[in-house]
Amino acid sequence: MTRRDALKLGAVCVAIGIALIAGRVYQVEMAQRFSSERWKAERGHTLDSAARYDMAEDLMRRLPKGMARNEVADLLGTPDRETKDRIAYKLGAHDLSLDYYTLEIKFDDAQQLTDTALVQG
Repeated sequence: MTRRDALKLGAVCVAIGIALIAGRVYQVEMAQRFSSERWKAERGHTLDSAARYDMAEDLMRRLPKGMARNEVADLLGTPDRETKDRIAYKLGAHDLSLDYYTLEIKFDDAQQLTDTALVQG
């Protein structure tokens, strides 16, 4: 291989790398936007889809402290687990990870949102 061929090959590899990175960034940005309808539609699909995981960070930014529990339930639908002071939604695995995640939403005695957390396992 000549030096010129090596430079061409290097340039092609760099261009492909940039295209792959740009495509992944776009995919992640689009996937991260929260949609109540899409969230509810993904209930029960967390073993084969990570759509809820992809939306979780955007969702957590949209859930203000002090939001009423019934408003959260209206937005997200039926939780996968529920106790007096928290509700939880299964998110599925992140990318190629084998670990599954859950979104936990905590409430105070007045049933106002106090905290959200991604829980692994």
